[in-house]
Amino acid sequence: MPNGFTGSADAWNRAETALSIIDTLVPECIQDRKVTIVRNYHSWPSRSIEWVTGDLRRKVQVYLADQGEENYNVWLCASKEQTGPVLWRQEFLRQAVPWRVLSQEVRGVLIQGIETVESWTAADLTPARTA
Repeated sequence: MPNGFTGSADAWNRAETALSIIDTLVPECIQDRKVTIVRNYHSWPSRSIEWVTGDLRRKVQVYLADQGEENYNVWLCASKEQTGPVLWRQEFLRQAVPWRVLSQEVRGVLIQGIETVESWTAADLTPARTA
């Protein structure tokens, strides 16, 4: 994900308006979990829903994948810090989906992402590669 949005103010506002829908859906999608919503990480249009279960950090992130096309990715991640390399698992639930399509299914996609990440255990994680 790039560090810093370089598009127009209008493009930023369109992305932010789209992503703000996620803010309203999180309470109904995440029940009985204490979560943090991280907005616009590294000044890039995004929403990350983050929480901890046991010793695993979990994340469902929706972010603008392509400024020009206004396509979005939904990325899933679970990680565990330990002595030695960080363990993690990550995958895309959706890639390069236009908002007009993703907006029609975003509630279900968030629930599916949360359930998927929550199903991962420490045994599912592998060492993260560094550069």
